[in-house]
Amino acid sequence: MRRALLVAAALALGIALLAWTSLRHSGSGGEGALCEVCMDAAGRSHCARVQAGSEAEAREAAQRSACGVLARGIAAELACMQSLPRSAQCSAAR
Repeated sequence: MRRALLVAAALALGIALLAWTSLRHSGSGGEGALCEVCMDAAGRSHCARVQAGSEAEAREAAQRSACGVLARGIAAELACMQSLPRSAQCSAAR
């Protein structure tokens, strides 16, 4: 009985923690932005979608993610980050 109570309490705490972090990350009021950025590098293309607290953060993180997939090494990743995206679309996060 005591073990079942501890398991139930741990499960409830885990669910509460998950809900709190999800709401905190999303801004809890639909704040923030969702951006999809497509990059070209070394003859390849990749698109990445990221949600963040602001449009600038989301755009930069999406570009960094796409470049991370495409680039082979630090120099290539830096060159990719300094180039213009093939496309970039942002919208308010829901």
